[in-house]
Amino acid sequence: MEPIIHKFQQAIKELTEMLEAFSTEQLNKIPFPNSWTAGQVGDHLLKSYGSWEIFKGGTEFADRQYDENCKTLSDLF
Repeated sequence: MEPIIHKFQQAIKELTEMLEAFSTEQLNKIPFPNSWTAGQVGDHLLKSYGSWEIFKGGTEFADRQYDENCKTLSDLF
């Protein structure tokens, strides 16, 4: 079975290849009202890739209920 990191890296590679195939106009086209452009999605994902590093580190049990922040996050989004 292929390690998850390799699957993740392959997905990033495929997404990058797709985005690189778009023209500037295509990257910045708003597909429907109140939606993100492909460029904005790509930028958001690029910024989020750094968070992958947290999965390599150590973990510890939280000193709170597992769902303590659900309502706050739900209200935010």
